[in-house]
Amino acid sequence: MVDEKDQDNTDPADPLLRMSPRHMELLRQQMTMTTGVKLELRLIRANLKTLRQLQNTSPEMFEAVLSIVKPAGLSQQLPAVSPQMIDTLKKALLMRPDGQLCVGLADVVHASYKETSEGPVLVDPVIYPSREVVDELEQLSDDSLARFVDRLVNDKQNKDKKHNSDGSPPLG
Repeated sequence: MVDEKDQDNTDPADPLLRMSPRHMELLRQQMTMTTGVKLELRLIRANLKTLRQLQNTSPEMFEAVLSIVKPAGLSQQLPAVSPQMIDTLKKALLMRPDGQLCVGLADVVHASYKETSEGPVLVDPVIYPSREVVDELEQLSDDSLARFVDRLVNDKQNKDKKHNSDGSPPLG
């Protein structure tokens, strides 16, 4: 019988395969968002992370996505999206060649966008089935991160062992 630990693939070339089978099972589950839309949890999380990165690093692209989606919580009228920005969104793989936003992006905007006195925020839009699922996901994520860090440390130590104290490769 194969132990779950033995099924983990720690191939650094594919970060998704570093996760345990249970973690992947949870991430592949259809979850309901606050708008009632169901998507795989991994798609929700990936889109939410992308939106948060856009909000922080490329506010003009974030604004363009908001202008296209027009989420219910949006309090201001945004300008139309320019053809140049459409091209930028396509190059960033946020928009398909047919002009539609990538799968799930608009749904996640609708479910996560909120405006506060401090400005817009993107909240986790998932309605989790139980607190236990949230705790399990958090623990599995922590475990995956710990395995990743251990792998980096071990790789660094192994690389360092392959060199002499002066940094030169060993002879022979």
